[in-house]
Amino acid sequence: MLIAVALVPGTVLLVPGAGGRDEGGLAAVRDAAAAAIGTMFRSGVDRVVVVAPGRVDRHLATGWRAGLGEVGIADDQVRWPLPARSATASNAVRGLGAGPVAGTSGAPDSRGTETGVDVVTVSAVASAVLTMTEHLSPDSWPGVLEVLEVREPRPGARTAASRVEELRAQGRALARADTDENLGLVVAGSLSARNGPEAPLAADDRAPGADRDVAELLVDGGREARRRLEDLDPDAAGDLGMSGWAPWQVLVGACRQVDEVEVDDVARIRSFGVVHVAASWRCTEARS
Repeated sequence: MLIAVALVPGTVLLVPGAGGRDEGGLAAVRDAAAAAIGTMFRSGVDRVVVVAPGRVDRHLATGWRAGLGEVGIADDQVRWPLPARSATASNAVRGLGAGPVAGTSGAPDSRGTETGVDVVTVSAVASAVLTMTEHLSPDSWPGVLEVLEVREPRPGARTAASRVEELRAQGRALARADTDENLGLVVAGSLSARNGPEAPLAADDRAPGADRDVAELLVDGGREARRRLEDLDPDAAGDLGMSGWAPWQVLVGACRQVDEVEVDDVARIRSFGVVHVAASWRCTEARS
């Protein structure tokens, strides 16, 4: 049962040290994300899944490690330990069938020595969010930490309707009703990368309005807001560099049985040319 969601920015800069020497403007972003994750843990979750953009779709309960090498950041550059879960023979994809999700054929970079099962270094954004989540987990927390990476829409590409349903189905599988687990999701994703002259990508006139509208939906969380998140144009999101589109579709699917959402820890911060949104959702299921 989904009981809590932490919405956090999809950026590697959540981890201290990832920004190099120029980290002065990052404290507010990290504090906002930390507040949302902390509220999620205090809600009583016993299973947490980080949902983050990646190059392929894959859901790993074990057999994963965090690493920022793909963006040129060495492990010893960051100031928090990078988490990992050792590979086991039961390293199956949870809730999505018996085998790996389509697209998990990307080569892993290490191998579990005891079991011979591959250990995968997840995407840089997933790694950063997993690292923050592990860092903030209570010392006595007995729960499970997993990761679900979802492929982003590519700029200029057209997204099939089947892809939209695929993502929502992954969310429904996470929050399936046949389990007594209290599920928490840490959903990582950023608004556009084209909002203004300081943005990481070339400015696009559509970006300011899109950022404003999506931010309003994320800090609302109600039924109508979630319905409008469903209606976000994936092709426009890809063109604007909006990395949150795919994770938000998983979120919508996971909220299928959710009735009311209480929102707290709301923050909207502009840093390094990107508008970051953080918030916590406390979810109540609809009565049957």
